[in-house]
Amino acid sequence: MPGSVPRAALRWDSVSWLRIMQHPDFRESAGNDPVKKIKQERLVKLLFFIFLAAAGGLGLAFLYFHDPVSTRWLPQCAFYRLTGFYCSGCGTTRALYAALHGEFYVAFRYNLLLFPSLVLIGVLLWKPHLALRTWVAYPVLIILVLYWILRNIPVYPFLLLAPH
Repeated sequence: MPGSVPRAALRWDSVSWLRIMQHPDFRESAGNDPVKKIKQERLVKLLFFIFLAAAGGLGLAFLYFHDPVSTRWLPQCAFYRLTGFYCSGCGTTRALYAALHGEFYVAFRYNLLLFPSLVLIGVLLWKPHLALRTWVAYPVLIILVLYWILRNIPVYPFLLLAPH
């Protein structure tokens, strides 16, 4: 239909805010004034982070009132259901639930990497260019794969890594 918005414009993904800033109407609204362009870019980034914070806050509020152990309609790990092995993220929902209720030891027992992962996510949201650095990406990938492998070894010290 003439004048309708294309379907692709309605879809939101992780780089949509970049597309908004590169749109000709967005760039022309600031003209040639670099200060206005910077202010517009900061506004779009701020709105994006506000949206992320609101969505995360709603998710955490929902999780606070719904115990993932007793609630059947919260999704289980698909990898665990298919293979019987724990992935790096197994136990994360239960760990978040325990942490929200102040049970940090229980949260660590469910997923040891939860809190370091949250710190890493915060740093990468603050400085996204670090995600492209090999000295950040490779160690994170190595740690995740090692954790994935070690928590599935059925021998005493590694059994402590399984989400129980």
